[in-house]
Amino acid sequence: MDTQVQTRNRGYGIVVEPLQGLVTARRGGTVLAQSTRAKVMYETRLPPAVYFPADDVTAPLSQHTDLQTFCPFKGTASYRHILLPGGTVENGVWAYEDAMPEAAAISSHIGFMPGAEVEFEFGSNTVEMPDYGNISGPVIDWLLRDASMAATPEELTAALAEKFVEQGIYLSRLSVMAWSLHPLIAGKNYIWQKKTGAVTTYAPSYEIHDHPAYQNSPLRHVSNGLGGVRHRLDACCTDDAFPILEDLRKEGATDYVAMPLRFSDGRINVLTLTSDHPNGFSTANLGLIFECSGVIARYYEIFMQRENAQALLETYVGKRTGARVLGGEIRRGDGDEIDAAIMFCDLRGSTRLEEQLGR
Repeated sequence: MDTQVQTRNRGYGIVVEPLQGLVTARRGGTVLAQSTRAKVMYETRLPPAVYFPADDVTAPLSQHTDLQTFCPFKGTASYRHILLPGGTVENGVWAYEDAMPEAAAISSHIGFMPGAEVEFEFGSNTVEMPDYGNISGPVIDWLLRDASMAATPEELTAALAEKFVEQGIYLSRLSVMAWSLHPLIAGKNYIWQKKTGAVTTYAPSYEIHDHPAYQNSPLRHVSNGLGGVRHRLDACCTDDAFPILEDLRKEGATDYVAMPLRFSDGRINVLTLTSDHPNGFSTANLGLIFECSGVIARYYEIFMQRENAQALLETYVGKRTGARVLGGEIRRGDGDEIDAAIMFCDLRGSTRLEEQLGR
């Protein structure tokens, strides 16, 4: 049986299909799992992932480890070690114990990490990467053609939010947390809200990293490379893993997502999205934003590099000189004439006089 569809919908999506007959997972000569109830998940532009019912995993597994990762499409993944006679495969399997609705078919099923060196025997099934086509659409066109016209990160943030709303994404709040290289501030947080249509900029100090509100926030988890976070905030979902979720719920929010924005140096910044629509965000909505995130990150990286350079030059060479350096005055002989007053004085005994005389 061929479970792979040659061409999928161009929109982002998740499809879970049952595999027919006996499917086996091996590592070396050891059978790790064997099942007639295995499933394969196709997630747009990602390799197919095979999941087994927990009862059909024959390899000994540890208790759940401390590692958790987050996905806005599938939910929170927990991990366990594979305990083999030849050694332990750390965090070799993962499971979504309470998967998001889009991935509910693999709730409590177990998948094997790509790095665990597991081979699958699919029997009569053919599991291959589908052809998802190219990413296109008005948002992509805008990012490639017009987004570069934004002169400031605030202007870009407002334009980005408005473009998402224009495309039918029910957005009530959007924020970008971009980390800085600055002696005093940890980063810049640009927040757009639908009710005002304006962007507010915050510049938290480094104390934010020790503040309880940050320690127990999606920003910290995403910035630490643990993936994206999603939480429904409507009446049926009252389990708030983070304090900010209750605050957003009181404002009428129904859905919350935090996604990574990766800079080219590996630094992970955070894009957050909030909806007040009864149905929240659709998978297609979030998939579109997720697939655009690399381009979005590059625009903010340019802004932050410019701000970082300006801040460092102002700190170490002064505001005026820093501006001149950024303005291109970097060659030997570059300079200008300034008015100056020169004072000659005798400083002998000045320390003793300073101690004796009042200021």
